[in-house]
Amino acid sequence: MHVLSGCQPDRCKMKTLEKNKLPFRARPASTVRNFIQDSFPTRRADAFLRQEDGSLIIFSLYLLVIMLIVAGMGVDLMRTETQRSRLQSTLDRAILAGASLEQTLNSTDVVRDYFDKAGLLNYLKTVSVVETATSKTVTATAEMEVDSFFMNLVGVDKLQSPAAGQAEESLSDIEISLVLDISGSMGDYSSSGGDTKINLLKRAAKDFVYLMQCDPDAEPPFDNNCVVEPDSVSISVVPYDQQVVAGETLLQLFNTTEEHQNSSCLDLQTSDFNSVALELDPMVIDPIGGTPDPTPNLRRTTELDFWSGYWGITSRAAQDSYRECRTENSATLKRAIIPYAHDYQALMDDIDELAADGWTSIDLGSKWGAALLAPEFRPGLTTLINANKVNANFNGRPYSYTRPRTRKVMVVMTDGINTYRLWIR
Repeated sequence: MHVLSGCQPDRCKMKTLEKNKLPFRARPASTVRNFIQDSFPTRRADAFLRQEDGSLIIFSLYLLVIMLIVAGMGVDLMRTETQRSRLQSTLDRAILAGASLEQTLNSTDVVRDYFDKAGLLNYLKTVSVVETATSKTVTATAEMEVDSFFMNLVGVDKLQSPAAGQAEESLSDIEISLVLDISGSMGDYSSSGGDTKINLLKRAAKDFVYLMQCDPDAEPPFDNNCVVEPDSVSISVVPYDQQVVAGETLLQLFNTTEEHQNSSCLDLQTSDFNSVALELDPMVIDPIGGTPDPTPNLRRTTELDFWSGYWGITSRAAQDSYRECRTENSATLKRAIIPYAHDYQALMDDIDELAADGWTSIDLGSKWGAALLAPEFRPGLTTLINANKVNANFNGRPYSYTRPRTRKVMVVMTDGINTYRLWIR
């Protein structure tokens, strides 16, 4: 037995045993259970369960799905907004065209046609049109459902794409001639109206004046709570029977003959109806540079009673009621033209004083009503304004036919057809 130098025999023996120790256990496996526990596959499973490498990949997969959904929502919303913009653009164009006061077609049909041409008629929901004498309002709604591509992953299958709008056009200035038949037949009783025709006419004319100059949406009884902008609506009242009494102040503005001033009517000839306007006096058109016309074109009505001797009439005072051109604003027959009135209450009072008498000349009443609306009458109205006969806020009227947001209207109220009108050749 050899003994290594430098160590005790017992210690060297221990070192030898340690070198020969089994590599995986301090003690040898003596049972099947210990063998299984100490096997290589089990150790790998334990190591895998304790392993944390790669956990960020799983988290990233969740983030990727969320990012796809969020990005997809943006795509779906963008598609929905594109369709909404298309729907809204079509609706805006449609209601603007339908609300135009110059539109001669049915406004609802106009809106539907716009949607039909754009291929969107199935999405049009409602169309509402409200029209008054001074304005038109068109309201429409539409709605489209857009299928979602990505948001259906979270339970949203469709997105609503609504559109709505309202368009209104109103007039800022209105010029009206109200031509009223006050001939004798208007004094007859109306079986359908339950009153004399002249009373029914006056009632209708006063209602019209109130609606136009105070409140277009009002219903009788009126409360005088006006909503119409003051001085935006001018009304000229033109009463007529067999003639139209212009009144001397108004008649002096026109290029008329001056044989007398005992009647303020005109004997209009066929040629006078070739144009809308009645010729003004040159001095009215140009007070500084104008010169009087030695041969006026408009004929003043002769002071003559064509019915003298009829129905036992003998006195001059009685005959006055039967003259071809009635006396201007006599005590019993107030019938002269009222040009460009602005006060609806005063105008209603004047209408109340009208009385029925005489024959019927609708053509003369209509001619005078149109002439007062013609732009050629503007210098004449300026003269009346300077003489404090007409409200100064109407300066510049009658406006031109092409002026925006302006309407000229002539309303004729009558019960029948033309009868007699006489004049001296």
